[in-house]
Amino acid sequence: MLRKLRFTSLALGLLGLAPAAMASYELLMIPAADKTIRRIDPISGVSLGSLGTPAGTKFIQADKSSGVAYVYAQNSIFRQYYSTGERLNTYNVGNATDIALSPDGSTLLVMNGTTISRRNALTGSVISTQTLTAPYGTAASLTYLSPTLLGVGSRWMPGSFEYPVASSADASTLASIGAFGAGSGRNSPVTIGKVGFASLADGRSRVLVPGRFSDGGIIFGNTVFNSAGINVSAFSFTVFGFSTDSTKQLAVVPSHSGFYVIGADPANNTRVLELDGETLVVLSERTYGFALPDGRFAPSIVVAPEPGTMIALGLGLAGIVARRRRRG
Repeated sequence: MLRKLRFTSLALGLLGLAPAAMASYELLMIPAADKTIRRIDPISGVSLGSLGTPAGTKFIQADKSSGVAYVYAQNSIFRQYYSTGERLNTYNVGNATDIALSPDGSTLLVMNGTTISRRNALTGSVISTQTLTAPYGTAASLTYLSPTLLGVGSRWMPGSFEYPVASSADASTLASIGAFGAGSGRNSPVTIGKVGFASLADGRSRVLVPGRFSDGGIIFGNTVFNSAGINVSAFSFTVFGFSTDSTKQLAVVPSHSGFYVIGADPANNTRVLELDGETLVVLSERTYGFALPDGRFAPSIVVAPEPGTMIALGLGLAGIVARRRRRG
């Protein structure tokens, strides 16, 4: 009887974790201008503390399986645990316009224009150096859409107008597959922010490319690619409420429901806007009292298991304990 009571208490305790999981299951890491990485729960808006980083930190990529963040600063990659900040190792990669970590955490892509070095993520040793065959202008940002497919943000310059555009490329060969070649442009230089994507139905991906123009205007290139990387649909759209300062770029990372768009507001605070992946309607908006670095920056997000998975995990752990007690 006592064993049954203990098992019931354990099962209830584990299930009691589920409501907390429903309230919060994402970790957003944003590089700040004060040489820190700010850790935020974007669901609840709660600050989860900060980690110290080298001066000039721009880009972050997180490997959920190992709990390691890859932080780009001072032409180098600093590997550190994103829960404790403990530094693991550092290696030089040279100048970079963006970085992207493969889904299995084994390979780090370091981008400089259209040149990409493929590196061992743990040691930084170069595996290969390749040229991206992007169909438009100058490439500036990239992300993995899948283990075999990349999403690339670049600017298209067909004449006096410039456009932020998305293309897809083979993750191994870097050969171009599909591209967005229409939408809204402006007759002033455009700087491409961090490209992001949301997973849609049937293996499709919606890719957003934030473009900041020198006159302060913001245009998002928006393209849906199928699982093979072929563009299915595309259009441009704008968002409002961000700073018009041309030194302040924007970044996009995925959420459970779509995207988080991150940038400076007019008061130089950090604004996080969540958009639905299917409809692009605004789902939430939060503002945090810290400044972002000037120029291009790249946050990272760690998406924990869905609440249902957490419930299943709790039941599974309870079952394991019960079996062990019965064997005892």
